[in-house]
Amino acid sequence: HGIGKVLHKAGEPLATLALFARSFREHPAALALLQNPAVPLDQRDRTLQEVLDRAGAPPATRAVLEGLCRTFTLGVLPDLLALLEIQALRRKGVLPLAVEVAEGPSEADRGAIERYLRGLLRQELKLEFSVRPTLLGGFVARSESYFVDASLEGRVRAITSLEEPCP
Repeated sequence: HGIGKVLHKAGEPLATLALFARSFREHPAALALLQNPAVPLDQRDRTLQEVLDRAGAPPATRAVLEGLCRTFTLGVLPDLLALLEIQALRRKGVLPLAVEVAEGPSEADRGAIERYLRGLLRQELKLEFSVRPTLLGGFVARSESYFVDASLEGRVRAITSLEEPCP
């Protein structure tokens, strides 16, 4: 939360941090080096400075990343950014939902799922799609407050849970 405020005050977008999070995901060896306590501090600092210089990191972003590097917590950057983005969306009245589908959805499927969820939840949404083949079909959507199971796997589970006769 404090990181978002620091960057906002400095007029720097969170997208700058997202660039580094993506970079570390794509180059895990660089992240491993920067988080390795066995690597001398001056070598880690030089490596980070080179990365920051190449990317043209603005001052507040540079300070945040240097702090995360010194505390060996650069690996939390993607999760931290996701949390900050969720907070920003909520302030705008947008509900972020993680949507799992059985296979990669077409644009038409994405649109149909979004229209269905918008009608059900009656608010603006930001959907993040991922694939979970065990769903067999349909989708599952979740946020901190909502869970919608419109999957074939969920229907099968519901039917099989009714196999026990009621007393």
